[in-house]
Amino acid sequence: MISIKFLGILLVLIAGLSASLWRIGYEKRKLEILDSWISLIAYIRNQIDCYLTPIHEILSQKEAPEIPLGTQEKTTLNAMLDASAPYLNAEEHRLLGGFVREIGSHYREEQIKQCNYYLNSLRPLRDARATELPARLRVTLALSLCSSLGISILLW
Repeated sequence: MISIKFLGILLVLIAGLSASLWRIGYEKRKLEILDSWISLIAYIRNQIDCYLTPIHEILSQKEAPEIPLGTQEKTTLNAMLDASAPYLNAEEHRLLGGFVREIGSHYREEQIKQCNYYLNSLRPLRDARATELPARLRVTLALSLCSSLGISILLW
């Protein structure tokens, strides 16, 4: 009977550890996707400024930065925004939605201004997310491990 209890406690602790590792990976991925969007906007700005390249050609170029969304191909900015929506907070999604709607519908100078505006708006959000990431990771790890340990104590 004691060995079954130890096995149950071990399974609960493993479940708590795996949940915390999944959540830590999710938090890191949120920062990675925001970084990718910022680098994509900077790349689009450079391509428009230097070569006046249309958006569909920019996305089809091999050296264009990719948003790490799994197996999804670079088709349109709308599709990439929809796929990355679970990893963005409301303000980031609002800004990126505005960028996706507005890019490609104006003249060169206006598009460069739009890219600069969105880059200047997203970088502080990225910096804030990066500074709070270590604290969020510690809290996530502590909460999941403590809750699994508490459940183990209750089951004993």
